[in-house]
Amino acid sequence: MLHSYVSTPLTHYMFFSLLLLLGCSSSPTKVAQTVDPVTNVADNGDGRDIRVSFTKSADETEVREYRLMIRKTVNASSFDLAGANAVIVANYTTITPTGSDISLTLPANARDIQGNSISNDIQYRVFVLTVANGSNIELNELSAASNTITLTFAVAPVVTSVTASDVAENGNGGDLQVSFVRPADESAVNEYRIIVVKLQGSAGFDLSSANSIAAANFIRVSKTGNNIQVALPEDSRDRDGELIQNDVSYFVFVLTIADGLNATVNALSLRSNAITLTFPTAPAVTNVRAFDVTNHGNGLDLQVSFNVPADESETLEYRVLVVQSTVKTNFDLDAALAAGSDRVFVMSPDGLNKLTVLNANSLDTNGDLITEGLSYSVFVLSVARDIGVFSTLSVASQEITLVKTNEVMTLTDLPAATGGVDVDAQGNVYVTDIGAAPTRRGQTVYKVTPEGVFSIFAQGGGLLGASGNEFDSNGDLFQANIRGNSISKISPSGVESTFIASGLASPVGITIDAGDTLYVANCGNNTIQKISPSGVINQFASSSLLSCPNGIVLADDGNFYVANFNDGRILKITKQGVVTLFATLPGANNGHIVFRDGLFYVAARGAHRIFKINMSGEISVFAGTGVRGHSDGTALQATFSLPNDLAFSPAGDILYINEVEPTFGSANIPSKVRMILIQN
Repeated sequence: MLHSYVSTPLTHYMFFSLLLLLGCSSSPTKVAQTVDPVTNVADNGDGRDIRVSFTKSADETEVREYRLMIRKTVNASSFDLAGANAVIVANYTTITPTGSDISLTLPANARDIQGNSISNDIQYRVFVLTVANGSNIELNELSAASNTITLTFAVAPVVTSVTASDVAENGNGGDLQVSFVRPADESAVNEYRIIVVKLQGSAGFDLSSANSIAAANFIRVSKTGNNIQVALPEDSRDRDGELIQNDVSYFVFVLTIADGLNATVNALSLRSNAITLTFPTAPAVTNVRAFDVTNHGNGLDLQVSFNVPADESETLEYRVLVVQSTVKTNFDLDAALAAGSDRVFVMSPDGLNKLTVLNANSLDTNGDLITEGLSYSVFVLSVARDIGVFSTLSVASQEITLVKTNEVMTLTDLPAATGGVDVDAQGNVYVTDIGAAPTRRGQTVYKVTPEGVFSIFAQGGGLLGASGNEFDSNGDLFQANIRGNSISKISPSGVESTFIASGLASPVGITIDAGDTLYVANCGNNTIQKISPSGVINQFASSSLLSCPNGIVLADDGNFYVANFNDGRILKITKQGVVTLFATLPGANNGHIVFRDGLFYVAARGAHRIFKINMSGEISVFAGTGVRGHSDGTALQATFSLPNDLAFSPAGDILYINEVEPTFGSANIPSKVRMILIQN
């Protein structure tokens, strides 16, 4: 007989009570405990490096399996039971209950829950999902997260204080001593390898480079328990396989080789000091220069200068050797050492750079008297003091041919004309009166013929403190007025008009480019002003290097060069107005500057000399002894008195200079016009 079943609250209660009596519990399985510690146990760079330990469930009768799940720490906090239940089988490790707590190493192909291979340098946490019997995933339970673990390779310790020293004179690896401080703990060290790397090409040398070097190209050193100091074998090679030798610059590195047990990764030291193996020498002198200074036609015409080394302790003497240019190509250290005592000029070391004139009977290395018309170069031999120390030969000076030198003469005396100097196309010289407050206003421009006859070219008007001047392409003379803060324009017939009436500050020097644009040196505010042919003023340059800019000239390189009055500096100003130091003259109080045939000529008021400067900034004396006076003669024997401005004749064979007549004080009246006759 069939009976229908009617569900009521009472019947539900009775059903679940029966289930409890039968032992069919609906409570979840007890979770596995303490996923800790998780440790890094190997150096494979995969799952085999991770060892996991955890406490089993207290009651495993309802546990089907455990699942080890690895999750990146960066998002581990959001991992929960639902997420664990959803992980696919390829992305966890299954463990069957054994009745004991679990400790195991993961397989090499273990993956994190996102399917990524386990790898170094990523932070992970491990979870254990306890999976209940049956198919109800709601009965599964998830453990707390383990400690954080980051897999790394164990690295051998690095040595420190790697030092390289030159300790012998073999000319090979036997000269190179290497020392370094060992690590405090050498238990993970198998050996050390000394690697010598050329300085040139050392950029980018790293651990990978060091590990790949062939065995023949490094030096093995066993650990001793002490710091290491070792001289390398004579046949040692650098990392490129080339024998270590003199005159090549090197760095030294030390590679620590791991023992493979406590450490598996080698370690590379920092580089040593740079070292170049050399033999001890009497150091060579530098900057050897030769100058033609007089007109004797022998060694007295030849002036030699050079810079001595900072350390002269190994130097016995210096020998100056004059070599004919036709044989200088083959002149070397052996030839210098073989030169007889009658063919050298000897100088003793005294800590000072040398400047000397040779003797009338000085010979060149061929045994011939030094004379005009032959081309020479000068060498200086540094002779070693002791046996075992090497003498050295300098680089050759520039080639020089002795010729008749320049002559200084006086063209004329003038009442007062110590301002500017310029020359017109016909060779007439225009010299100005700068004045002297309060009595003389400086309102005269004199015209002097090539024969020395002078007359007044312009006077009065807007002239006031007539200083620097310059002709434009139309033959008009532009005259700076230092006391009037203005510029006058004087026509070829001597008619003066004001070109610029304001906007200047004690203008002195003027230079004019091919487009008739003026560049004016303002002593009063340390600026250079640019003035268009129509009179529009703009500031061209300003710098703390400018200190009462006096003379200014435009050179062939398109840059401007300025002589400061307040110091001895010559400044270079680019087309963009950038100011840099070009050269510094002795004596301070520079006058004006001119440029011709690749050379600058500067009237050095304070030094009573005319200096010559090449485009590299090398300075030499062109005229004047440095003693104040008015004596004529050869350029380097003549004397000057506060020379101020200077200008070349149209042919470039005469350099005109004005100066103060007195030879004492700073009075600027009366004055003289001097000329240097230039011998070509």
